[in-house]
Amino acid sequence: MATFRNPVNGAIKKTNSFMVLLGCLFFCPIFFILIGEWGHGIISLLASAFLWIGGLGFLVHFLWTPFAPAIVSKKWINKGWVKD
Repeated sequence: MATFRNPVNGAIKKTNSFMVLLGCLFFCPIFFILIGEWGHGIISLLASAFLWIGGLGFLVHFLWTPFAPAIVSKKWINKGWVKD
């Protein structure tokens, strides 16, 4: 579990890595779009749609899942939050 702090107002945000992994594994494109990572959401959606032509669309979920916690952490750091 990673904890992020907003240096401006001191707000704290905790991310649960296990839930991030589950969200990405089961709802990959939708998960990324819902958390505001539009780039990853659209790319994973397009890759999944393309691969479903051959019946392999589920591979996108397995490929993105190991990187999901790092993507979420980078999202908060890019917003200016500090990792504690």
